Amino acid sequence: MTMNFLRKAKFYEKFWIGILAISFVLALSHTISAQEHGLGGIPLDELTYQRYLKILTVEALPISYDARDDGIVTPPKEQGTCGSCWAFASVGAFESHLLKEFGVGPIDLSEQQQVSCNYNMSGCCGGRLSALQWWSSYGPIEETCFTYGELGTRCPPYYRTLPCEDASRCGQLPYRVIDFHTINTLDPKQVKTSLYNDAPSYFGYDFYDDFRDFWHDGNPGDVYVNAHGTTKLGGHAVLIIGWSAPKGAYLCKNSHGSTSGPNGDGTFWIAYRGHAHDLNFQMGNFNLLDIGIINGTVTDAETGDLIKGAFVIAINADTKDKDNAFTDSNGDYEIPVVLPGTYWVIGLKKGYQADIAKIEVEPGTVTPCNFKLKPKLE
Repeated sequence: MTMNFLRKAKFYEKFWIGILAISFVLALSHTISAQEHGLGGIPLDELTYQRYLKILTVEALPISYDARDDGIVTPPKEQGTCGSCWAFASVGAFESHLLKEFGVGPIDLSEQQQVSCNYNMSGCCGGRLSALQWWSSYGPIEETCFTYGELGTRCPPYYRTLPCEDASRCGQLPYRVIDFHTINTLDPKQVKTSLYNDAPSYFGYDFYDDFRDFWHDGNPGDVYVNAHGTTKLGGHAVLIIGWSAPKGAYLCKNSHGSTSGPNGDGTFWIAYRGHAHDLNFQMGNFNLLDIGIINGTVTDAETGDLIKGAFVIAINADTKDKDNAFTDSNGDYEIPVVLPGTYWVIGLKKGYQADIAKIEVEPGTVTPCNFKLKPKLE
């Protein structure tokens, strides 16, 4: 009987040690996950923010609003340890604008494009809401072509691990950002009007340590209100997608996974006001312009070899406006054109005869135009 008792005692000892070990690991993983996500939201300086400030005309607004009900919000994603929240907020805004303005999508756009190619920002070390302006000159690309690769990247020491050259094989979508502006976040009506009329967009705020507890331990519907005695850890950027007047809070989509957070779906509520510290809310918004894109490949008509460095020029038949590009190492080129209509497209390369084509370009479309250049006779 004594032996049975000892055996049982040892069994329960091992059992409870196992339970404690599992509890410790879960608590540790909880702590690690709470600290893993990089903080990369850098506030726009006040002078620049004021220069782009747009005062909106406020009309009647619903008491509560969730842009997901309109089908114009894409699912939350995961940024990992890289401080690329600014890129996720920017991409989320572009995805929502495509849905609202053109009914295009949902399209999963590439955050890596912003991290790797927008040298006005600092990749995993941070970025600002002015990242949206980068798309006034370039078009977004799809995630499947330039997949996010910074889940485990930390700053310091790394800004990014994937070079922008990896994006050169990806076709840009025929849309560009116009009318970039900032919003007066001191007035919730201005924030709501921008969100409701233009679409969900970039929303930044100062990040304090109590937000991590809220994110992991909060309950569905809870509202984050920054408390006294907390420490600022950096800045964060998210996508603002709604509000609730009864809660006195904005609804935001985070980039910390699609099943995390107090609501269990990657979103959270944050109070308009009443925080112990000034959270320095910032918001930017914009509109989209659908443009035409002419692209193609230039090859040697006799050998079929790809021609690098060929010059391709597109001339609008009506306005005579000119746009041009050089072919890359794969013989490919891409020319964005703002005005639709008839274009004369000319392919040129030293040692080859020029070739010309007449094409029709429509807004929001990609029109192919390939050239087979014939070598000049000696």
